[in-house]
Amino acid sequence: MLLAPPPPPDDSLVLAGIYQLQQQVAVERSVGALQFLDSIYCQSDGYLTDGINEAAAAIWAQQSMLTLRYLERHPKACLRQAVVQGISANMSTEENWVQALANFRQMALDSGHRAGLSRREMLFLQQFISEVNPALLD
Repeated sequence: MLLAPPPPPDDSLVLAGIYQLQQQVAVERSVGALQFLDSIYCQSDGYLTDGINEAAAAIWAQQSMLTLRYLERHPKACLRQAVVQGISANMSTEENWVQALANFRQMALDSGHRAGLSRREMLFLQQFISEVNPALLD
């Protein structure tokens, strides 16, 4: 006897789950929520990818050093692409995205210094922020 495949998940429920994970990272500093978003992103496409990109950019804005350390400790994390894409997409809507990019990079470096990142972490931060590029979305 063949069983019918389950119905596709309701988009709004899935996106609400992504938002909930985003809040867990932002408020509770939940590394587990970051890991869960990472695993979802590794298997996502379409609207899920867009939703996670948006959530990842918001997470970076709220918990950049937590996110950076997660990505540095998990070099194969799919979430890295989501953070880069999300930040790049947000900047691409700026009237002067070149200036917005320069400001982002300077603020990220300043935050890294204030957070007392190690030399290795600062090098990783420099590499990471060099990947953010709104021009790639044109």
